Amino acid sequence: AALGKIVTRSPSMDDTGDRFLLMDHPYVPYIAMMLYSMASPQTQQDARGLLEERWKQADRVHWNDRLRGGDETAWREMLLGMYVGEVSPREIFDPLKDEQSFANSDFRFLPMSRNDMLCEANFYSALLAEQKKDMKTRNADLQKVLDTGVVYFTEYDLAKFMLAQKNAPN
Repeated sequence: AALGKIVTRSPSMDDTGDRFLLMDHPYVPYIAMMLYSMASPQTQQDARGLLEERWKQADRVHWNDRLRGGDETAWREMLLGMYVGEVSPREIFDPLKDEQSFANSDFRFLPMSRNDMLCEANFYSALLAEQKKDMKTRNADLQKVLDTGVVYFTEYDLAKFMLAQKNAPN
């Protein structure tokens, strides 16, 4: 419900999003990234605060060990770090640029395919571009999400919807 209200920019999206941010759920950072790019200024501020708080809790020092252990939370922390400007997009996208790079990276140990990871990474990169009002990059990144063909991820459906909106927000 929170995702639908956020992406469709429902009048109740701020309230729904604020309630979701208070939950103990592994996807709270994902919802916070969405709210930060799409919500009202007050909710954006709340989402940004949560993102920064979560970033402080990230265990960056042990990412490689955690990735090799199959810990998806390390991947989520990396996406969060990219979103808050603490992780370069190259750290995310270089190991995903082709199958050989992926096979040589610690990402290969996660229970996610390269396309799964590209789907998520491009979606959150698109949200970041939207937050910066860079609609050309936003739309290109959303198209990359669709190009993955990962139809079983929510990010795929959201990208499809957002692309149909083309130049939202407004």
